[in-house]
Amino acid sequence: MEILKHTLVARHMAPTGPDTLGCYPFYNKDPFIIKECPAVYFAGNQPTYDSQLLDGSDGQSSSLLVLVPDFCRARQSVLVNLRTLDCRLLSFGTDLSGGNAVEPMDKS
Repeated sequence: MEILKHTLVARHMAPTGPDTLGCYPFYNKDPFIIKECPAVYFAGNQPTYDSQLLDGSDGQSSSLLVLVPDFCRARQSVLVNLRTLDCRLLSFGTDLSGGNAVEPMDKS
């Protein structure tokens, strides 16, 4: 979360690119510079879920920082309400204990 916060405060999504990241070097314009403060700033494939509201400075609006977990490993996703910036973790799973995870529908 701290690294995500620092990249937003520094206003650059890839501060070490292209030196340590596989990206094309741009000479005239850097496409990774953040010009306006985003409402939602996220990073995917993270080991765990986390979210934090970062208050803007100098009259900027707040930004919701979200760490989205690696879906293949965690079976979790994140839902964000863009009006309220409410953030919720959504977990997917199965009941392998032999019981029904969902009640069967009545066939009558």
